[in-house]
Amino acid sequence: MEIVELIKDHNIGKIIDSIRNNGPISRIELSKTLNIPQPTVTRLIDKLLNEEILLESGLGSSTTVGRRPILLDFNPESVYAIGIEIGRTIVRIALVNFRGRVVSSRKIETNNKGDFSNIIQFLKESYYKLLREFDIPISKILGVGVGVPGPLNETREGFITLYNFYNEASLPIKFVIEEALGLPVILDINANVAALAEKWFGLGKSSDDFVYVMADAGVGSGIVVNGGLHRGSHHESGMLGHTMVDINGEKCSCGNYGCLETLVSTIAITEKVKKILKQMPRQEESIWKKDIDQLVFGDIVRGMERGSEVAIQVVEGAGTYLGIGLTNLINLLDPKLIIIGGALIQLGDVFLEKVRETIKARAVGNGGKKTQIKTTLYSDSVVVGSAALVINERLSI
Repeated sequence: MEIVELIKDHNIGKIIDSIRNNGPISRIELSKTLNIPQPTVTRLIDKLLNEEILLESGLGSSTTVGRRPILLDFNPESVYAIGIEIGRTIVRIALVNFRGRVVSSRKIETNNKGDFSNIIQFLKESYYKLLREFDIPISKILGVGVGVPGPLNETREGFITLYNFYNEASLPIKFVIEEALGLPVILDINANVAALAEKWFGLGKSSDDFVYVMADAGVGSGIVVNGGLHRGSHHESGMLGHTMVDINGEKCSCGNYGCLETLVSTIAITEKVKKILKQMPRQEESIWKKDIDQLVFGDIVRGMERGSEVAIQVVEGAGTYLGIGLTNLINLLDPKLIIIGGALIQLGDVFLEKVRETIKARAVGNGGKKTQIKTTLYSDSVVVGSAALVINERLSI
């Protein structure tokens, strides 16, 4: 019997969720925690053991005289999900197990160029290679989760538009991936799925109120409130990068002017450094090893490491502006924790200290000034979160 069939039993869903959060755990503890009679728990556990979804993982401590209880935990290889990130500069696909571990992955750098059909072909070829590499039957794959930049503006059934996205006016992303891989697909904004990864497996596991900030080619946020994702009444929440911080600022890809994203992103930082260097072409000549017009974000990171005052000045400015954006967010939502992910965390303490300094100086409430600002421990939070989205949806957890 497939796990998705088993899970139709409501109590099995509760058991799986409890073991995910609290395992390893004994049958007796499950019965008490879930208020399900012990004979029922034992019967359902036997089903899950028989299907190798759970494993007996040793002995717990006993509070009474007698045998120590047998502990239960997930078999992380019982089922898998496919996580996909389709970003503006990179595309990733990963095979992710029940515990959120990336078993293997593939990626290509796109720099927002090329035909979208080439991306679909890459995903299709990579998917079958991943299954063959680890000899995993398709029956063990729950589905596919896909994280893309927001906002997801639906134009007609199944079609979405994304700002500055491979020169495509509208794309039926869900349908074309379902057709290519032959599996159900769930689509969400990259910052939302990254927040889900943190909630399930990462720094947000012990917090019910936090915000994940995706600081990359764009700036988005995934908002977790009372333990669940807040998507808004139109599923358009979290567009931190399109909050306006300068009404006389530069035009943004969204069509507005002065958005945070025009000041804080891999693109904005790279272009600002290039602009300054062109105005003073002989300065820092020994630091930059290539034509200024050819510089990419990775070069800016390396330039900082080599002591470039220009790069440091630009990065500190970007850190200040992100700090302002996060201060606004703190003043509105009062989250316990903010987790920053995306390529900008490669800028290190020069960037992050400016973010923290700005928040401490500008947040209104005393509590807000103390909001924890952490950087993600995941380098692949979007693919992990996309897979978690599938597990969450398919198993009704």
